[in-house]
Formats: sequence, C-alpha cells, structure tokens
Amino acid sequence: MDVRSILKDEAADLLDDEIAMLEEELATGDYDRPYVLECKRLIDDERHAREMALLEAQKASSSQLPESDRNRKGGSHKGIMPSVVLPSAASTMSELSPFNETREDHKSPYEVVLADVSVLRRSGRYKTLFREYIRNQPLIGERFVDAHLSLFNEWEASVLLDRMSFSEAFLEKYLSVLDANKVATTQTFSEEFFMRHFWYFDAETVLTKGKNKWRAKDSRSKKLDTFLRLKGVRC
Repeated sequence: MDVRSILKDEAADLLDDEIAMLEEELATGDYDRPYVLECKRLIDDERHAREMALLEAQKASSSQLPESDRNRKGGSHKGIMPSVVLPSAASTMSELSPFNETREDHKSPYEVVLADVSVLRRSGRYKTLFREYIRNQPLIGERFVDAHLSLFNEWEASVLLDRMSFSEAFLEKYLSVLDANKVATTQTFSEEFFMRHFWYFDAETVLTKGKNKWRAKDSRSKKLDTFLRLKGVRC
C-alpha cells in the first residue's frame, strides 16, 4: 500500500478511523524508516490542521454569544500560558526568548512544544536543555508523543525513551521507527511482549542490560526459559 500517496492526495477526505488504520499499516508493514517518518509527519500535519479548524469553529461560535455568556464561558478571555521554564537554565532564558513570551490560550500543545523545541535546537546547550525540557514540560506525555512523534528527530526520540516509560501498546505501534537497543535498555515490558517481538531485539542486550525483572534467570517463567533454549540463547 502506498501510504504516502494516500496521505498526500486524500488526507483531508480520510476519516479518523482510516488515518488510524494507515498508522497501523506503517507500524506493521515493510516500510523503511524515512518513509515511515515522512508518513507520520503528514499524519501529524493533517491532525494539527483538523485541531486548528475545530478551534476556529469553536471561536467563531463563541463570538456569536452575548457578551455576558462569552465572559461566563471564557470565550472573550485571553489568558496567557507561558511555556515551561527550565529551572536550571534560567540564566540562559534571555537567549531563548520564546520561553518567556506569553502565549494565548488558543495555542495547541503541539504549537507550544514545536516552538520551544525549535528554539532549543538553535541553542549552544541544545542537548542539555532538551533533556531538562522533557523532564519539566507537563504537556509531553505518552499521548502527546503518540500523536506527534514525528515532531522529534532521532536523537530527541532517544531522549524520550531515556526520560519516559511507555506502554507496550505504544512500543508495539512504533517498533519500526524506535531504536531497538534503546528500547531494550530503557523500557520495561512483559515476557510475552519480548517473545512476540523477538526478531526486533538483541536478546543478549535485553537479558543483560534491560530493566525487566525477568532478565535474571531465576526470575523468568518456564515458558520464557524454554523459548530461549529453542532460540539458542544462553544468557
């Protein structure tokens, strides 16, 4: 299936369920990493466009209410929500002005994080500040990363794996684009997940450097022991 062509030519006409099906196809099909990342970027762009259209529709609907109702519902309130400020990086914030800019509350989490990450990438302390940003930015959780993984480059995705614990459902969805060794050494998952995706992992790395309790021989199930023997693994 040419997922990229579908997304380029028909994205606006796809139902949400159809986009989810294309994501599943990318996760399970035989596509190389650049192709998958490009398709995920196209999906992110389409979802973002839909979010913006919905916000604009809500804004237009709110503007037609009486003034008293708009105030009650927050329709005319323009509050500000500054992005997270990195505590240990306060001295450098003057050079990272978008962190100190006020943001109107109609900006989506995607827009906030995209603006911040774009600034960080131009900083001389990019890698240090990015690690702190991930640790301190409450907008970035599994749901956000699931929806916008293509926002992050390969190194940034590696940091996400270092700093966050992801569910098996998330890992399974993105095995084709995540670094196998990084998943093996930073994430916890079940024996069943490991056996199901044995082809993806280096078994020795999982069993000697991973975080799973069952990596210790005396903590494994009989089923896993048998499986490993049949695969010729002696860790």
